Amino acid sequence: MKIFIATLLQLFPLAILLSSCGAGNRIPDPTAQALDRIEKRLNEHALQISAVNEGIDELKSNQSDLEQRLEIMQSSILDMSADADKKPASTATEQKSAKKVSLSVADVAVPTSTEVGQKLMLGRAEWVWIDQNQRYLKAHIDTSVEYSMILADSLMTFERDGRKWLRAVVQVDDDEVVIEAPIQQSGRIRSFSSSASSRGPVVDLAIRLGSFTDDISFIVVERKKSAYPLALGRNVLTDVAVVDVSQKFVQKRDTKLLERERKSINSKSGQPPTSKPAPSDSSGSAK
Repeated sequence: MKIFIATLLQLFPLAILLSSCGAGNRIPDPTAQALDRIEKRLNEHALQISAVNEGIDELKSNQSDLEQRLEIMQSSILDMSADADKKPASTATEQKSAKKVSLSVADVAVPTSTEVGQKLMLGRAEWVWIDQNQRYLKAHIDTSVEYSMILADSLMTFERDGRKWLRAVVQVDDDEVVIEAPIQQSGRIRSFSSSASSRGPVVDLAIRLGSFTDDISFIVVERKKSAYPLALGRNVLTDVAVVDVSQKFVQKRDTKLLERERKSINSKSGQPPTSKPAPSDSSGSAK
């Protein structure tokens, strides 16, 4: 009897252990724990690799933008060099005479050419004719952005004939210019001067800039600090223009278009047409 009781006492801890295992309280497996840690680290590395790939894509995009801007600058230099080669070398007498003249009229501005080779010469700001509104708007010439922009003071979307349209309001002095056009797609603006980017609807507008006319895609974004309601990017400037940021309003406004603009503004305000002459662009600036 004593032997039987002793045997039971020896088997009792084993029975408890088996009972706990049957209840689901298993002893942790060191191998399974190690595999869990490895899997967790692999997931962390995968996230890090994904972030690095996104950074690489961003750098590639910036590199592409820089290469396009470099092409524009190189093209501008070649055009200016070709234009300079066409000018005949002046004689010593002519140079001396020119020097005397320049000293006597040093305060007189030298007329600026509006073309360089086959391209337009543009300053850092220009007048752009918007055919839809029959008026000129000031535009910032920005080679740092790929797409042109409408900088709207307010904008809203609506439907017309089953399509999504955009209504953008641009404040020009005391007047409001309303631009309405069907939305083509959504686009993103990224500038060389800032790593931030913004998205907006894309609309097409017929414009005129000097002798250049075309339907141009504009991304419409909210106007913040810009003094100009428009910005022309590389989708307009590439292979079309040479930019000299030391100048403004190189391309003069067309007198016939100015007359149409005046009539459009008078019609909008309800005033009868007058014979008031169109404003001059001789100074290269206007309100």
